[in-house]
Amino acid sequence: MGGPLMHEKSGGIKSMTTSTDKATMVPMEVKYVPAWLTWVGCTATCMNALGKNYDIVDVAGTTGYAFIMSVHKGLCPSGPTVFDWNLLLQGIVTLGFSPKVYMGGECYDKSSKTDRQETQAIELYKFVGNEITAGRPVVIWGTYVPEFGVATGVDDQKYHVKSFRECLNQEQPPIPYDELAAPGGFYGLAFPTESGFENNRFSDLLIITNAVRILKDEAIHKFYGYGLNAYDTWMKLLEAGPDSPDWGEATGFGNAYNAQCWNEAKWCAAEFLKRLAGRNDFASDPLMKAADEYGKTHSATKRIAELFPFSPGPDFGKEILEEERRKEAVGLLKDAQSHETEALKLLIVARDLDWQEGMT
Repeated sequence: MGGPLMHEKSGGIKSMTTSTDKATMVPMEVKYVPAWLTWVGCTATCMNALGKNYDIVDVAGTTGYAFIMSVHKGLCPSGPTVFDWNLLLQGIVTLGFSPKVYMGGECYDKSSKTDRQETQAIELYKFVGNEITAGRPVVIWGTYVPEFGVATGVDDQKYHVKSFRECLNQEQPPIPYDELAAPGGFYGLAFPTESGFENNRFSDLLIITNAVRILKDEAIHKFYGYGLNAYDTWMKLLEAGPDSPDWGEATGFGNAYNAQCWNEAKWCAAEFLKRLAGRNDFASDPLMKAADEYGKTHSATKRIAELFPFSPGPDFGKEILEEERRKEAVGLLKDAQSHETEALKLLIVARDLDWQEGMT
């Protein structure tokens, strides 16, 4: 079976085909790892297919996704993916792979694509096709909707993918190379070589340092609250209610989606910090205390996720219209923010310990 072939014509790349009528697929079984944070689940999916054994706690914690929080002022569902994705790459090295990334860098809308975006779509297809031909699955952005999926094959200018639809027992038809739902731009993440980097004190210190930086960082866009400030952005809209100028048709949907994603992140943070504490005895006290604070954070976000379930249907998202639910959620968000603030202080304590011994 052959990989994709690119055909160049005058004026740039204009068309492409595959070297065979049969699909080029990765040789191994690819078991999809479900997660609300689909980048986390898809990254675990690819790494596991390539011989590792990671769960979403390993991936979210090591890459720092567990400590990220990004909330749009109108609770747009884009929040959980609006941040600098490059922040996650060092964690991939720590997990044992040297990452290879294709990034287009601009929002893509197939109804108004430019020649440059057409070229980027082709380049991503070639990038993915080369990895598939080499026998490696790839994380891509925009499978059916703006979510991450795993490309497991290429065929006739289309991607074969595993995605969130698998969890819903829905069909996953091949996606044409230029029909990805890719606000933020075309993106592919591959794992071509092992990094040879094993967990040790140095890598664990990098993880903690990165978590502290993420929690204290500013948003990359003025319409989003980031880190601990994201709670204030969320509370502001819930307190204002439907009279807010930022209230929109997607608010109920986005609120429920944010609730599920950030609840999962806080759970991953709590569980991961326990693992860090278990392998770093000298730092176990502040790390276990930080894990406990994240456990309390998760208790609050779990209740928020229950108040605003993600259950598509005719009344989906209507719960946010109930003032009593919003009031309860605001109180829970305040509690969560307080506990995560304490967790940050404890992570700083852990970071500032003497990690020199054992750094080889």
